[in-house]
Amino acid sequence: MKRWLVLWKYIANSFSRTSGWGVIPIVITPDKTIIQDSALIIDYFEQKYPLNKSVYPIGAKQRLVASILELFGDEFLKMPAMHYRWNFHSQMEFMKHEWGISLLPRASTLDMDKVRSTAEASMSSFATSLPVLGVSESTIPGIDTTYKEFLFILNRHLSAHRYILGDIPSIGVSMCLKSWFEFEISCIGFRAVWSNVCTLV
Repeated sequence: MKRWLVLWKYIANSFSRTSGWGVIPIVITPDKTIIQDSALIIDYFEQKYPLNKSVYPIGAKQRLVASILELFGDEFLKMPAMHYRWNFHSQMEFMKHEWGISLLPRASTLDMDKVRSTAEASMSSFATSLPVLGVSESTIPGIDTTYKEFLFILNRHLSAHRYILGDIPSIGVSMCLKSWFEFEISCIGFRAVWSNVCTLV
């Protein structure tokens, strides 16, 4: 376990030196290049391992829409994602377990107290950053209402399409998935109300 903690500290310090902010996701390439940003990571693997179908649509209009969705998901859906992650106490035990296991992946069932305390120490700094991201008592009602409206429109669209832009996923979908996942965990009835979005997630 000590080896994993040392490795985690090394990686966190590497993140901070590269971007100024020790967060994930990141990829360390074989030549030690550190890539820290979901879209940049996707771009790296697309170029490294090209496939017949790209996450960037061929059509100019579709490519523009995908890029707008990427921006929307990466920058503006952070607020609902962080709100649904941190403001629902009913999921805190699940969060602590998953967070702790990600920090101590080799912990045994006998180390659950250590996993929990490690998670709590790490989670506290993120939970208190909500106001910086625009999530507060005054903004939460608007965040909740507009996000559910967005899900309603998207769910209706997906009743006729497999993905947002046709038959293959795009870069825009990738950036939106994280907020949908947070919402699914915290919202009772998600699957019944937004079944098409749930299928996509």
